[in-house]
Amino acid sequence: MQELRREWDPVMAERIDPHITLVYPQEFTDEDLLLERTSETASRTEPFEVRSGTVERSNLGGVWTHVIDDSGTWSELRTAILTPPFTPYPVTPHITIVHPRTSNRSMEALAAIDGTQVCRRCRVDEVLYAETGRNGTRVLRTFPLGGPRE
Repeated sequence: MQELRREWDPVMAERIDPHITLVYPQEFTDEDLLLERTSETASRTEPFEVRSGTVERSNLGGVWTHVIDDSGTWSELRTAILTPPFTPYPVTPHITIVHPRTSNRSMEALAAIDGTQVCRRCRVDEVLYAETGRNGTRVLRTFPLGGPRE
């Protein structure tokens, strides 16, 4: 996945590793409450596996691959964390390959890789609280998922 990101959007690939966003900044209003809920929820959630799907156009005009969460754990985490007063947006778990803010190559990438089956599995065993800026991504806090570790 990272090789596709480096080829089609090297700026984004340099700033942030492939990831699945759990909560977007516009969905929460109280950082302390967000961190408290994330800590509590992560501690009682077992690690889980996800897999990537096919490459396609994203809803923002970029390119992504959907993340398939057969266990439903990603959605359960979001639901537990984003209860009122937070406002969850309808989002699809995905990994961005080309973002329109950092690359103008979306159409070129789609012509070359649209429909490509990435099909990689990944074990999710932690939630990161991070901030991303022009100089990269900085992890502010790590929340290990509870349950058995491999």
